[in-house]
Amino acid sequence: MKKPKHQNYSVCYDSWDRAKAAKLYALYKYCDCPYCKDKILRRESVNWVSATTKEISKVDDVAEFLKKWTCGQKKYVGVIFMKF
Repeated sequence: MKKPKHQNYSVCYDSWDRAKAAKLYALYKYCDCPYCKDKILRRESVNWVSATTKEISKVDDVAEFLKKWTCGQKKYVGVIFMKF
C-alpha cells in the first residue's frame, strides 16, 4: 500500500465496532468563495465539505477535487457530505 502524496487525511471507521468496520479516509475543506471569506472575517459559520473514500489510492484525487471546490451559495447551508 503506497502512501498518498497528500497527507492531510484522517482515518475513521464506518461503524462503532472496529472489528467489523471498514476504514474510511476523510478530508475536509472550508469554502473560500467571497461570501464565505467575508463570513469568516465576521467569525460566523461558513459552508464546508466533508469527503470520504474507502480506498487510500483515491485520497490524492479527492484532495485535488477539494482544492477546486467552492460552495457556490449565497447563503449558509452548513456541511456538505460527499463520498468517492
